[in-house]
Amino acid sequence: MFWSAIFSLMRPTMATMVVLNAFLVWHDFADPRLILGAGSGIYTVIIGIYAAVGRYTTDNAVVFLTLLLATAPPLVVFMLLQRHVGSGLTTVEVKG
Repeated sequence: MFWSAIFSLMRPTMATMVVLNAFLVWHDFADPRLILGAGSGIYTVIIGIYAAVGRYTTDNAVVFLTLLLATAPPLVVFMLLQRHVGSGLTTVEVKG
């Protein structure tokens, strides 16, 4: 009953929540720094951008390539789920 009636009505809202939470996790900076630590040798994309920017010099080619890698996957996910996100936002606004 739940899957056929209620979850079918909640599908756009769930898709919106998944997309927005994925953006927050993808662009998170503080948690990977705290959990992985500086000496672990494992880096996320955002920390890779931070590592390419130095105090006195910046490797712009690495920064822009890493920025492209950081924005491409969420953009592709959003484009695939755009229809669900839009209907999820309007479902919350209009009841009935």
